[in-house]
Amino acid sequence: MATMIDTIGNAAGVLVDRHIAQSNGDRPALRYGTKRYAYHDVAALMNRAGNMLRQLGVEPRQRVLIALPPSPAGIASILGAMKIGAVPVLAAAGDADSKLATAINELDPPVIIAEAARAAEIGSAAGDRPVIVVGGDAAPQRSFVDLLRSSPSSLSCAAVDEGVWAVAVVAASGLRHATHADVRQADQGSGTDLSTTDGWNVGEVLAVFARGGEISLRG
Repeated sequence: MATMIDTIGNAAGVLVDRHIAQSNGDRPALRYGTKRYAYHDVAALMNRAGNMLRQLGVEPRQRVLIALPPSPAGIASILGAMKIGAVPVLAAAGDADSKLATAINELDPPVIIAEAARAAEIGSAAGDRPVIVVGGDAAPQRSFVDLLRSSPSSLSCAAVDEGVWAVAVVAASGLRHATHADVRQADQGSGTDLSTTDGWNVGEVLAVFARGGEISLRG
């Protein structure tokens, strides 16, 4: 069972931990194909992802590049990075691909999380940065699932300034972001216009979680 410890400042507390603190952990949070996840399931995934990133040396305010389609792994990576005070930067397939190498150089992410189908492409642009692979054969990189399973499911929210970046996307129009203050008000439709061209609408995901609703992703 995931453990909620703190919700102050960090938007991850509002998106997930708050619902558990209010005894709503069993409420449906995520549907992925035929799989259903309650808020306590999402919290456990988020916490494991956050602990995984910390163990990989990710520090607050560093950018973590996430090249994943809409999926539980993508949700866990975004929320887990946010919870430790790092900035998840979503680089979806499509228009963003032409800017991927530039984004990696500019963002200087200490860790990149990518689906297996894009791992070779991203690895060639990543240099010495570790690429954590979701799905398929991770070799010669490391497996997201293996690292996640070995990480604890309890994690305290990192203290953050509400004005710092909480999440960003590499969109066709350039890098777009929302602060922790923006995300904490996502249920009011404020400041989270973070759509991409790859089936992700990050702003919508954050708004639904902020309201305690359920997101449906195609599996």
